[in-house]
Amino acid sequence: MALFSDVVQGVGNTTAATEVALPSLTLPARNGNWTITRIWVTACLQNFNVAEPLVGYVRVTSEDCQIAPFEIPMEPVPGFITVGGSVQREPHKWFCGVQIPGGGTLDFAAVADVTLGTASEIQV
Repeated sequence: MALFSDVVQGVGNTTAATEVALPSLTLPARNGNWTITRIWVTACLQNFNVAEPLVGYVRVTSEDCQIAPFEIPMEPVPGFITVGGSVQREPHKWFCGVQIPGGGTLDFAAVADVTLGTASEIQV
């Protein structure tokens, strides 16, 4: 089993209901298909302001498989989730069970339900 993840930095002053594109993830080329069994999202605010709750979702789409659109609620985590940081609790895994060909691409976008005045960090 292989795990593919990507840490991306959100845009500051994100407006509610505005979709912010995140980097795409291209799976390695191989003969045959990959099976995507689970996807999860964790998120945190930088320069956290208690008056700004983190609510929203990450939308996963692809033209290479039948996952579109898959919307995953953001799960706030205590602390930073950067490469040097550590998540203190395990996020919920969302089962999807779709096939995607080798070299296929998954596209990600974040949608906040409230306007955020600080940068957010999202890990998919």
